[in-house]
Amino acid sequence: HHRRHHLVVIRLAAIGIEFDIKLSPNPLTNNLTVSYSLPFEQHAILTIYDFNGKIIKRERLYSEEKTLTLNLENLHSGTYIYTINCGDFSKTGKLIKKL
Repeated sequence: HHRRHHLVVIRLAAIGIEFDIKLSPNPLTNNLTVSYSLPFEQHAILTIYDFNGKIIKRERLYSEEKTLTLNLENLHSGTYIYTINCGDFSKTGKLIKKL
């Protein structure tokens, strides 16, 4: 009984872990590489919005993989917002697209 409680605590702690994520290059021209490390068996959602809040792209990041390359050459140049959500953790930043 006591042991089970301990396992639950560990699991919750794992879900709350912050993860490393890097989007490069930023500013980007065509391809964006997302490098990340996630807690074991967690996935994250990367969403890119334009400045009006319209979703441009949404991708799932899996813990087994460490990088994801997105081709964004069709995007107009300008500033975009990205959010990354993984469990209770979220991060928001700016992404700049050059010509």
